Amino acid sequence: MSFRSVFIAIVIAFALILGAFLVQRARPRVETDQPNVEFVKATGKCAECHSRQQYSIVHEFEMSKHATQGVTCLDCHQPQKGQEKDKIDHNGFQITAHITPANCRVCHEQIYQEFVRSRHAAPSWSAVFGEGGLTAEQVDAAKKIYAGPTNPRTGDRIYPGLEPGSEFAWSTLIAGPETFLGGDFFTYMVFQDPTWDFHTLDFDRDIALADATLAPIIDSTSSDLSGFRSRGGKLLMYHGWADPLVSPDTSLIMFKRINEAVGRAASGSLALFMVPGMGHCQGGPGTDQFDKVAAVDQWIESGTKPLSIPASHVTGGIVDRTRPLCAYPATAHYLGSGSTNDAKNFQCK
Repeated sequence: MSFRSVFIAIVIAFALILGAFLVQRARPRVETDQPNVEFVKATGKCAECHSRQQYSIVHEFEMSKHATQGVTCLDCHQPQKGQEKDKIDHNGFQITAHITPANCRVCHEQIYQEFVRSRHAAPSWSAVFGEGGLTAEQVDAAKKIYAGPTNPRTGDRIYPGLEPGSEFAWSTLIAGPETFLGGDFFTYMVFQDPTWDFHTLDFDRDIALADATLAPIIDSTSSDLSGFRSRGGKLLMYHGWADPLVSPDTSLIMFKRINEAVGRAASGSLALFMVPGMGHCQGGPGTDQFDKVAAVDQWIESGTKPLSIPASHVTGGIVDRTRPLCAYPATAHYLGSGSTNDAKNFQCK
């Protein structure tokens, strides 16, 4: 290599080092500088730091109405009353990592008051974080959903409640100005009155009316499957534990009734598979993909009831979790080693 080439390489390297030094000197140093709040607001230091690590968050903020109105990260992440346990020391600032309606309340009192009286976020927050950060009204609403409706006069349960894990769809199926299914049932089938308001439902008188007029027509509660069993029928039931539409308990109740009516003979013709994390027939974080028809076909041909069925969860067309589904009352138990996303590391017992 000629002297000229070496000299040019040295000059270029020196220029790069000098440029990097000048850029770094002009940049606020997160590790050593602990500026006050006013400096952060004036320079956008939060965005500068996070753009190196989580650019998508910064980009979303820049496109938001908060940014156009001059609202900063610190405005929303400032700890409020009740968030003492959630405070963290973040580069010299005390902030809260989890934003709750209490933070929004600082600027949006009216919207906050409307929100805390709704049922949109309370169930999901309660399932993940417990009752912290929720109002007494929200906690009470969630407990009622888990418990299910009861007759106000007798205290008898009308219908089983939903299970923990079903909260992902509560905002669609439960919250909101209209009901998802029950409203139309009472409007058009029970009362046959398009103007009927579901807010007026009497859980004593109106439920009794529905039972008296429509139960003989649409109820499917008979546990007598003797005819089906005598013809060699095989009944495979399955239900998602996270079903937000039909309570999983309904399948457990029917399973119990059939076994009580038929006795030990039911074991040869009836199998129930409860699917953790699965929603209504499918969906949710559970392993909702499995071949029910193949399981029944093998059951008929071999004469042996399936004790487990291989199942998977698919994201974007790719299987990212497998798990054995176990014939009730057995459940899948982790063997203690290996990936929890691999069915081979679980056993039904």
